[in-house]
Amino acid sequence: MIKDSVYISFLFISSKKFILSVLQSDNTKKIYEEEISNNNNSNKIEFDKLDIFLEKNIYKVERIIGSFIKDIIIIYESEDIFPIDVSMKNNNNGDFLNNSSLSRPLLEAREACLKSHKENKIIHMLIENFRVNNKNYSFLPENFKCEYYFLDIKFICISKEITKNLEICMKKFQISVYKILSGSYLETFFNESEKDPIIWAMYINNGYNKNEVSFHEKTIKKQGFFEKFFNFFN
Repeated sequence: MIKDSVYISFLFISSKKFILSVLQSDNTKKIYEEEISNNNNSNKIEFDKLDIFLEKNIYKVERIIGSFIKDIIIIYESEDIFPIDVSMKNNNNGDFLNNSSLSRPLLEAREACLKSHKENKIIHMLIENFRVNNKNYSFLPENFKCEYYFLDIKFICISKEITKNLEICMKKFQISVYKILSGSYLETFFNESEKDPIIWAMYINNGYNKNEVSFHEKTIKKQGFFEKFFNFFN
């Protein structure tokens, strides 16, 4: 639904603050943004305060944009999000290494992670390193033949209990959770000119990180290299 919308809605959630932001889908212009800080001494998300925050702002922003918010992208910053690192050796039989070569091992890695961590949901799948012919590469090297190659993969996960709580919270306002992004992951892209998690959420969701593998059926607009190929995973 989001990819066909004029506006894209984001909700940043942490123990310290909540941010509701609505951007135009074709650029990063903010139509609406409201932020509230929480005097929270713990690292737990206070869902009762989140309900109050949304109650005050959802209907307000819907009046401003003249339509209902149907889907939302949640940026979740919490210690409840955790990484799982996996290294894989894959046979390539002396063929050229390309995106087709990666299809099977990436799918197998994802399925193995889901099987081993049934209580959790994968929200990011990242290829952190390619090792081909005893050399490391940040991105998939082109026009290489190899007998085998290594992939270093990072899964960023969140418990299904939390995702269920988020879905219940948004359902009160007839809003579906389109995607959950890790706030800590977004922070790794911060630079001196841009440290806004909402803007980086827009960039990342539009395929900024070419080494992020998407297995979500839906996309907003632009897809990354791996996203195009592995979009059928779900």
